[in-house]
Amino acid sequence: MTKRDREAPSDPRHAAAPPSPSEHHERDTMSSITPTSASTGVTGTGSTGGKNTIADGVVEKVAGIAARQVPGVHDLGNGAARAVGAIRNVIGQQDRGQGISVEVGETQVVGMEVTEVNVTITDVNLPSDKSSDDDAAEKRVQ
Repeated sequence: MTKRDREAPSDPRHAAAPPSPSEHHERDTMSSITPTSASTGVTGTGSTGGKNTIADGVVEKVAGIAARQVPGVHDLGNGAARAVGAIRNVIGQQDRGQGISVEVGETQVVGMEVTEVNVTITDVNLPSDKSSDDDAAEKRVQ
């Protein structure tokens, strides 16, 4: 490092010499390099740079979790689905999508716009049903 390099650049007497033509070309070349990878997602202008895909199974699980949190919902799925769910619980797996089926359209996925909700009720569980079944079983055993 020379004395000239160590001195403050604000001193006009010791300002660096202008770059040679080859150095100038090298700087221009390096500064004009732009990254080629595009970002994914939505930019500030609203244009998209990528695609988001959400599998139907993911939406089923989210809907199943939400449905189980509704007060008064006893169980989801028909008898076969509940039997498979019981087996899964025994082996330590939980089927969060049990009894749920979804159909997701391309335009609705990103904003998760719900266009229709269909509910099929196949059975109603009444607390008195369970106690009367237990009473009937006790009467038969005696």
